Amino acid sequence: MTFAEDCEREVRELHDFFAEWYAGDYRDAERLDRVLARDFELVAPGGARNDRRAVIEWVEGNRGQYADADPPFSIDIESFDPRMAEGNHCLVTYVERQSAPQGETARRSSALFRRAGGTPNGVEWVHLHETWLDE
Repeated sequence: MTFAEDCEREVRELHDFFAEWYAGDYRDAERLDRVLARDFELVAPGGARNDRRAVIEWVEGNRGQYADADPPFSIDIESFDPRMAEGNHCLVTYVERQSAPQGETARRSSALFRRAGGTPNGVEWVHLHETWLDE
C-alpha cells in the first residue's frame, strides 16, 4: 500500500471507531490514543483550537451518546483526496457526513499525517482542520 492509501484507511477506520464509540459499541478505548500524535491539534468547524488531550477527553466523555438513536448515528467519508505525500508527511482532504437523530451535518476536512510505527495503519494524525459545509 502507498502512504496515501494508509492515510485513507486510517481516516475510514477512525471514523468507523467514532460511529461505534458514540453508539456505545466500540470496545478498544485506546484506539484514539494510539493514533493522535503527541503534538496533535484539531481546528473545529467553528474555529476553536483543541489539543490532543482536549479531543481525547471530549470523545471519552461522549461515549454512547447515541446508544439508543433511531435512526442510528452514522458517519460517511466521501471525496477522499491525497493532496501531497512527501517524506514522512501526507496531507489529505475529505468530506465527512454525519447522520444523527437531530439531523445531518457535513464538513470538509484537511488532515496532516505523519508515518508512525506502532499504530494500526502506520500513520498518526498531526493536524486536522474541519470546515462546515452548507448544503
